[in-house]
Amino acid sequence: MKLTIDPCGTLDIEASNIYLRGGYPVMNSMILKDIQMEIVLQEPDHQILQYRSSALGNGMFGLEIHHHLPSPLTPPYGALRSLPLGEGLAMKALESILYD
Repeated sequence: MKLTIDPCGTLDIEASNIYLRGGYPVMNSMILKDIQMEIVLQEPDHQILQYRSSALGNGMFGLEIHHHLPSPLTPPYGALRSLPLGEGLAMKALESILYD
């Protein structure tokens, strides 16, 4: 799995057969805009990201990503730590590559 973060803080996740593009954090079912993102932990198979937004006041949104997937067919969002309902990632695009 490959993780890419653009300068605006949006997240792209690429697995062997699925690409999730343009991820923004969601808190209380609201997509957080005007975000500042900090990489707290950067390891080859594990990242921790922290997002701040004016919508959160003094709070922050944390996201922990593990690259250990049971099989290449497992969607990469299955690797995201379980979050409460109304929290997670909103993706702008989902692309799937099917092999013959």
